[in-house]
Amino acid sequence: MSDDNATLKCVECNRTKKLHLFYKRGTKRGYTKECKSCYKKGEAYANALERRYLKGFGITLAEYENLLDEQGGRCFICRKRPGRRRLAVDHDHERERTGTMRGSVRGLLCGKCNEFLGHLGDNPDLGRNLIEYLERPSWLDRMKGTGLQ
Repeated sequence: MSDDNATLKCVECNRTKKLHLFYKRGTKRGYTKECKSCYKKGEAYANALERRYLKGFGITLAEYENLLDEQGGRCFICRKRPGRRRLAVDHDHERERTGTMRGSVRGLLCGKCNEFLGHLGDNPDLGRNLIEYLERPSWLDRMKGTGLQ
């Protein structure tokens, strides 16, 4: 039997599901007892998120949820709702170096917007230049009347 067809029974929902719907773990069984969707509803997942947010950003899971609610459940930049992944905690790297991680949290962003912001290097001047660039007329429109068309 190939791994593609292998299944396990979730101890929470009692449904038999394919292996890719379980998290891999270094246990005798090799996978979690609960399927991914049941695991994410459980206390272990909430505790893991709590530790991740506290260690990485100095905020609690409740504070993350409050921030998510404040943003209407959407990415602050593109305003899209998250898909399968949670929104990333964006923080000011410079402020993190000089103050506290907790004080550096700015908001929640989707993966694409978070990466885009990283490419700007948190430089507001580059952001303003980008806006100016996007709002300016096309090259041909700028050339009209100059005789250089």
